[in-house]
Amino acid sequence: ALVSLEAEVARAWLQLRGAQSSIATLNTQIESAQQTLDLTSSRQRGGLSPQMDVENARAQLGNLEAQLPQYEAQARQAMNGLAILLGKPPGALDGELQASKPLPALPEIVPTGIPSTLARRRPDVREAEANLHAATAQIGVSVAQLFPSVSLSGQFGLRNSEASWLTDWSSHFYSVGPQVSIPIFQGGRLVSSVKVARAQQGAAVLDYRQTVLTALGDVENALVSYRTDQKREAGLSKTIDALQNAFDLASSSYRQGIATFIDVLDAQRQLAQAQQQRDQARVQSALDLVALYKALGGGWEPYQEVQLPDYAVFGDAPRG
Repeated sequence: ALVSLEAEVARAWLQLRGAQSSIATLNTQIESAQQTLDLTSSRQRGGLSPQMDVENARAQLGNLEAQLPQYEAQARQAMNGLAILLGKPPGALDGELQASKPLPALPEIVPTGIPSTLARRRPDVREAEANLHAATAQIGVSVAQLFPSVSLSGQFGLRNSEASWLTDWSSHFYSVGPQVSIPIFQGGRLVSSVKVARAQQGAAVLDYRQTVLTALGDVENALVSYRTDQKREAGLSKTIDALQNAFDLASSSYRQGIATFIDVLDAQRQLAQAQQQRDQARVQSALDLVALYKALGGGWEPYQEVQLPDYAVFGDAPRG
């Protein structure tokens, strides 16, 4: 439960910082679009550009401004979610979280040779393992009931009521002997009990195996997602550099009358889209790490534990 709560808090915090990052990116794009509109309006007044260019620039600016409220709402919702997760009323953390801060730096490489024992911190794996141990122990209990039980019993008494009995050992009597209990008439029931215990252990083995495989699958999927989003972010960063150069060249050429205004708008639009996609990839990479943290039951640092029972995961259980 604690790991799940930590993961939810981390997700909400990352979503907040991601929304704030998108707001900052949008504000930069809006500023750039406003400069383009101002330039086009100036050229139109000088008779160098048609009114259509001005309207296209105004539409571009309006489109960017229209996206701002959705990110502001996401930031607000994330702040409220964080407050609730921390046991506070909505809005209680606004003063601390309102200021925009960048997303944390993420590791380029997450250890891929993670031992399977790390997943044993997961509550579902621990529960399945405990059930398997209990079912295996029950086989021993059921088998033990099939064997005879032997006990010793004894008696001690007096044959004389005179006071001299204290020194006359002939007045004493005793007997010692074994008592043997053989479950002859319960044999069928006890044999059935053993079969039931073995069947229950077999079911526990299958459940444990499936639980462990599911846990390992969650870990691997989180690692794959993280690597993919990291590569996507890196690729988008290169794309942004190229698109920024293209936009600068288009703007310069437009001022010189070499390029059309459509070239400027197209370059600006592509640049804005790539920047927003990079922000999303960056947030998703961070969320992938949270998913990995949760899949491992609380992180990927080495965790000293016994090796997972191989028979339970990849083979048949030993029979009791």
